[in-house]
Amino acid sequence: AIRKAKAKPQDVRAIGITNQRETVVIWNRRTGKPIHKAIVWQDRRTAEFCAALKAEGREALFNRKTGLLLDPYFSGTKIRWLLDNVKGARQKAERGELAFGTIDSFLIWRLTGGKVHATDATNASRTLLFNIHTGQWDEELLRILNIPASLLPQVKDCAADFGTADPPHGIDRSDEVSRPFSSGNTAIQIVGTPAATVTFSFTIRFATAGPDRSGPGITSVAPVATAAWARPHALAWNIGTTGRITSLSRAPKLSAV
Repeated sequence: AIRKAKAKPQDVRAIGITNQRETVVIWNRRTGKPIHKAIVWQDRRTAEFCAALKAEGREALFNRKTGLLLDPYFSGTKIRWLLDNVKGARQKAERGELAFGTIDSFLIWRLTGGKVHATDATNASRTLLFNIHTGQWDEELLRILNIPASLLPQVKDCAADFGTADPPHGIDRSDEVSRPFSSGNTAIQIVGTPAATVTFSFTIRFATAGPDRSGPGITSVAPVATAAWARPHALAWNIGTTGRITSLSRAPKLSAV
C-alpha cells in the first residue's frame, strides 16, 4: 500500500486495525509464536461444551453479564479448548507465560514488538468474558470457563493510543462496530440501523437506554468506549449462515430426470 501511494513509512501517521472479532489466538509471550493455529469465529468444535453449560443453567448468567448467548461463535469456549487440548498450554497459562487475543491484539503485539497487549471494548465484549456493565473482565465467568486472568489483554478506549510501531507509527483502532458512526449518526444520534451482509450477517443499532435483549437471538455489544461516551451499548441481530443461504438462493433450479 505504501509503494502504491509512492509514500515513505515515516509518512504514515497511524495504523488502523479491523479484524474477525471472535477469532482466537494464544501465543507465547517470550517468543511471540502462537501455540496453535487460530480458531476462527465460524468454528463449532465447542458446541457440546456450550450445550453442557446451558444444561447446567449457566446461559442466563452469561447473557446478563456479557449480553451474549452461550455459543461456540464467541471466543471464551475456544480459549478453554486450546488450554485443554494443546500440550502444556494450561500449565504455561497459569504461570503467565501465554497471552490471548483476538486478531487485533495479536497484530498490536507484533507491531509493537511485544510491548503492548491490549484490545478495545468492541472486541472484549465478544469473548463471553467481558462484563459490559462494569467494563471489566469478569472473574466469575473466568472461573466457570477455567481461564486464567493473566492470559487477557488490557481493555482500552476505542480512541486510545495503542502503542508505537517500528518504524514509528501511532496505532489507532477501527472496527466494524464503529460503522454506526459512519452512517450519518453525527452527535451520536440514532438515525439508522446499519447492516453488514457477508458469510455471517448482523444488524447493529445503538441502544441509548442500555442493553435490552427483549427479542429472541438479540445480543448486546459494547460498540465504542471513549472518555467522552463511556460504556454505551448496541443491539446486534445475527444470522449465522447468510453466505450459504445466499448461495442456495442463487443456485440454478434442477429438475429430477
